[in-house]
Amino acid sequence: MQPVLFDFNGTMFLDTEENIRAWREYIYQQTGYTVTAADFKQYINGVPDVDIIRHFINKDFTNAEAQFYADGKEALYRQFCLQRKSLQLAPGLEGFLNYLQAEGIPHNIATGADKGNLDFYLEHLQLGRWFDPDQIVFSDGSFPGKPHPDIYLLAAARIGVPIEQCLVFEDAWLGVKAAAAAGVARIIGLAAIPGSAFLYQMPEVDLVISDFTHWRDLAG
Repeated sequence: MQPVLFDFNGTMFLDTEENIRAWREYIYQQTGYTVTAADFKQYINGVPDVDIIRHFINKDFTNAEAQFYADGKEALYRQFCLQRKSLQLAPGLEGFLNYLQAEGIPHNIATGADKGNLDFYLEHLQLGRWFDPDQIVFSDGSFPGKPHPDIYLLAAARIGVPIEQCLVFEDAWLGVKAAAAAGVARIIGLAAIPGSAFLYQMPEVDLVISDFTHWRDLAG
């Protein structure tokens, strides 16, 4: 099997409900505006937090100012995540990750999450069982976010594999565009929520799955 690169939010960790709730509540608190479903698709899903903050709150924010507000939103998001009965990865994913680990198949995460959220996931989801935290690519302001290809190019480079050999799992329109722009071998769409129907219409997506329950078919 080829090397595997994962998007995280909405792909490995099904947190769409918490993320939507946090963005809606935070932006409403700051502006009085109620974020719509169309807003999420165009301006939020897969977009770096600082760019979202600039779009909805103040386009003239410096990086530091935008990051201050982004940190506030993410703190609210983590609070909502902790209200769950349990935190766990997407159905079937642990078995797939165990397989990749046992077979020595290179794999990495390319996430638009910031360092605070990544540390939260490492702690509560024990990602260190399958991933080297120093190799995970997260949003640190050093490269443009999706749909630019940089995040996937970096994720492949950090595990020493050619990007054109990689299989990517994505749930967001911008993420699919980023993976395609990077020149990956295959893109599998993760359609875990009703709003994911667009993945079936994207020519860049080779296969759409609802979860990782049938990971043996992917490995086969």
